[in-house]
Amino acid sequence: MFESLQKLQIDPIFALMQQYERDENPQKVNVGIGIYRDIKGKPFVFDCIKKAIGCVRNNNFEYESMGGNQQFLAHTAKLFLGEDFDSEKLSLQQACGGTHACRLFADLYLRNNILGSVKNKPKILLSTPSWGNHFGIFKDFEVVKFSHLDENKAFNFSEYLAQVQAHPNSVLLLHGGRTHNPTGENFTLSQLEILAEKCNENQVFVFVDFAYLGLGKSILEDRKYLQILYKKCVQMAFGVSFSKNASLYKQRLGALFIKTNGVNEKEILESNQQNLIRESLSNLPIYPAEVMNIVFENFYEDWVSELGLVCADIALRRKRLLGPLPARFSYLKNGQGMFGLLGLSQAQVLELREVYSIYMMADSRINFAGVREQDFDYLVHNIKKVL
Repeated sequence: MFESLQKLQIDPIFALMQQYERDENPQKVNVGIGIYRDIKGKPFVFDCIKKAIGCVRNNNFEYESMGGNQQFLAHTAKLFLGEDFDSEKLSLQQACGGTHACRLFADLYLRNNILGSVKNKPKILLSTPSWGNHFGIFKDFEVVKFSHLDENKAFNFSEYLAQVQAHPNSVLLLHGGRTHNPTGENFTLSQLEILAEKCNENQVFVFVDFAYLGLGKSILEDRKYLQILYKKCVQMAFGVSFSKNASLYKQRLGALFIKTNGVNEKEILESNQQNLIRESLSNLPIYPAEVMNIVFENFYEDWVSELGLVCADIALRRKRLLGPLPARFSYLKNGQGMFGLLGLSQAQVLELREVYSIYMMADSRINFAGVREQDFDYLVHNIKKVL
């Protein structure tokens, strides 16, 4: 019956995690998967999340609407955009994490393309390197790849402008805030102003995958990135996640927001998204949304404070690891967020893994938020060895 199918490889990130778990070396180091753990390497859950979980009402676990929890969506829209947006022009949809928000946007865009007058594959501009799953999520698009960094490992702003100019009526995928997965390098606010104008001139739809709010500098600073794009871009949407910044990884909480031209388009988009939900999940998990509602209403300042400490800790770990490394790694010092690219060859990455039990992605992405107290000297010593 299924003779046409072939066994597929497990996702590289989770395959790496399985290898790490099987490794019996007591000095093994996991800087691969993008999870924030405390300095001792223990799983981390925000105190305010623990308090909110204790307050969740447990007398009603019945279905909610396919649009999701509207209270959560209103809180989240204000969190990411502030107060300066027209609620009648913002399409709202809860999602199962940021990945699902990306998938919903892709499916919605493809549906519009299929039903419309344009029958060719829609085109998406996707800088590389990027989060690996972006290429799977948008595989039914014509993917135009271009370099996120230049030959000096600096952010390649001119290439973004060139791609937008060369590919009108396409979709441009951006990473939200001051962080970028995997490079840690992203736009300045002044560059975003210029990019938005160029996108409008070429009728390019901007989609922002915003998975790390608050992990660049702060919530208020990081969201300025999105506020500029939302204000300036004629066509834009953004997906959000609460995995990293609220430690709700396996609770799968996210949302998709789309800028519309008014109530009629908003209702059309929301009805189509709810139809996509019905055909896939049938209904959304509301428990994590209720947890975040309680945080928003009762523990918001606690969350902001805790998130600030996590952000500062990641920056400190980055500085502490890079300090004793050779000057060739100095470009990483200005990066923000959890990740950076060490610029090692695949052979060097493999040597670190097989000889020293240091686990990172094949492209040498390192998760600074995964470095434990006992890892710093061990990492520096062995990274130097493979150079």
